[in-house]
Amino acid sequence: MFEIFETLIFTIRLTNKFYSMKKLVLGFSAVFLGAILFVSCSNDEDENPVDQDFTPSQDYSLASDLFESTQSTADDAEQGGKNINGGRSGAPCATIDFDTTGPNDYHIIVDFGDSNCLGGDGKVRRGIFRVSYNGRYVDKGTKITHSFENYFVNNHQIKGTKEIENMGLDQNQDPYFVITVNGTIIKPNGTDSVIFNSNRIRTWIAGDSTVGVVPWFFDDVYQITGNGTGVVETGVASNGIPYEVVITKAVIVKFCILPFIVEGTIQLTPQGGSPRILDYGEGACDRKATVTFMGRTYNIFI
Repeated sequence: MFEIFETLIFTIRLTNKFYSMKKLVLGFSAVFLGAILFVSCSNDEDENPVDQDFTPSQDYSLASDLFESTQSTADDAEQGGKNINGGRSGAPCATIDFDTTGPNDYHIIVDFGDSNCLGGDGKVRRGIFRVSYNGRYVDKGTKITHSFENYFVNNHQIKGTKEIENMGLDQNQDPYFVITVNGTIIKPNGTDSVIFNSNRIRTWIAGDSTVGVVPWFFDDVYQITGNGTGVVETGVASNGIPYEVVITKAVIVKFCILPFIVEGTIQLTPQGGSPRILDYGEGACDRKATVTFMGRTYNIFI
């Protein structure tokens, strides 16, 4: 069940319009899901029904991954849609319009049409995805908003907004960004839904001074802090299970041949249940982590 809570692959590119942090697939969610499923099989003797229901962990992982994936779609659209055209055939299946309504008021409209469109990432999409921004990614005060119109990924409807704001430099002179998601995922059955609210701070703690020096991204290091809350609904809101997600120790992502989460601790706690704690370790590029649940600790490989 713990896949990797959000697999982080950042690629950054400077354009005439904005500086985009590419393909941040912050892999916590997947790992978190796989690990929890593994742990659940080892705790069947527990009588607390909340501790036997891993729906909050599964649905948090689903929602987190879907909202993180919007960054890749936005970046691909900004480059002209090379990676969101129609799968292996390369047939165009999305129209991309760039609209400048005024100074520092830019929009990208990606219309995948009314039928599922297979992308190069193996996912199918339909509907309209919008990106609005007022400047370059690296400039303090730049705000980027992702919004959706009848937009589906793998038949899951994404609703709400994701906002990214460049806050400038922190006290350590590192650039940092506030990422806020207020969204809902409607599952393919059209009834079950996940309410997903997330607030995170992404800090570029190393490598920002070497952009443009190939291969510039190999020395990049990012720090993620924040939390998330949500209610998993099963058709009737009053039957939902609220949960809370907190990054209890800052998550550190760096390149170890590939980008990996090498440090940090994340805790997910459903209301009335026991916390599930994912610990990524102390900085080694070993892909090892632990999951602690109800007093037991399990080693996992991410």
